[in-house]
Amino acid sequence: MTIDEVKIPKIRIPVADVTNLDIQSYGKGNNYPQMILQLLGASSNAKSCVGRYAKFIRGAGFKDSIFYKSIVNTKGQTCDALLRLCSDDLAKFGGFALHINYNLLCEITSVEHIPFEDCRLGIEDDAGYIAEIAIHPDWTCSKGRKKIKKPSKSTIAYTDVFNPNPDVVLSQIVEAGGIEAYKGQTLYVSKDGFMVYPSAVYDSAITDISTDEGLANVRYRNVRNNFLPMGMYVYRKGQKVMVEDKDGNLVEGDEYQNGFDAEKFKAFQGDSEACKIIGVGLDDGDEKPEFVEFPTKNFDKDFTVTKDATAEEIYAAFNQEVFYRIRSGALGFSNDIINDAFNFYNAMTIDERVLMEQSFRSVFSHFAYPVNQTNDYSLIPLSYEVQSV
Repeated sequence: MTIDEVKIPKIRIPVADVTNLDIQSYGKGNNYPQMILQLLGASSNAKSCVGRYAKFIRGAGFKDSIFYKSIVNTKGQTCDALLRLCSDDLAKFGGFALHINYNLLCEITSVEHIPFEDCRLGIEDDAGYIAEIAIHPDWTCSKGRKKIKKPSKSTIAYTDVFNPNPDVVLSQIVEAGGIEAYKGQTLYVSKDGFMVYPSAVYDSAITDISTDEGLANVRYRNVRNNFLPMGMYVYRKGQKVMVEDKDGNLVEGDEYQNGFDAEKFKAFQGDSEACKIIGVGLDDGDEKPEFVEFPTKNFDKDFTVTKDATAEEIYAAFNQEVFYRIRSGALGFSNDIINDAFNFYNAMTIDERVLMEQSFRSVFSHFAYPVNQTNDYSLIPLSYEVQSV
């Protein structure tokens, strides 16, 4: 089989110019990060893996203790707080963003985290350069907050792309009409390259993450509904209820009278009502109701196999196979095994830590006052320490 004969999958993240907003769409519906968040929220395995991924990215924090404690914006946030927010975004989306403010000396005076799902790339110019990052708190109009207006050129904040060159910053301040009107710059970081939309590291496992949610729903319904619908309750409709028409004459109505109360019958269904007894009274000559059992099949084994395979694929997408094997009992559980697992995953996430270190250096090396006197922006890898008792 040649490459031409292989069925090529669809583009994972279609990108198109949205000219009325001066942005590039992030996915077909401009909602890729928003969809990612919905999927993560519904999958316990994926959410657990993302959390572990973020922890290993930020490790034990910056080596420079003065740097990680330094307050770097008017909100009172420290570099360590920014690191946590950025590492969470990098783990979820494959990128993060920071908003940069300057003074008239073109020095950086404030750095704030921007939720990555709020950022969109501007449209490329003829030379292929992207000059702006567009920011809006609700691109999909799904938050349901009246104070947030739908995306338009008047409600979107357009900021210049990060460039600490003093000449560039000064020209932008002048063009904005002064420092008071200047909106600052945005550092947009993508693990997939410069000024491109990143795909989540687990993008290839999206179907498995969705399957994980489906399996959880099945387990929930099985428990809440006594595992499987086991049969049907058959009864005669009885006689129609006589009602008065508009002239006061008795005629047959649409309802039947048979002593059976369907609403009360529901009270005997579900996990909290299991094993109760229902009593049905019969008048002379009445036929007793019949319960017809359905032939059943035990799906427990099928569900278990699918659940295990799905979880394994999700862990593999995060390069966390070793933690899955520990969880499943395949490797056992000991301090040495956990320590080896930590060392393994530290090696798997070194590129992300380097990306984080480079990004923070590019910003804080231009800060208005020295927040990192050692010029060391490296992160301490996470380690597994056994506390002696």
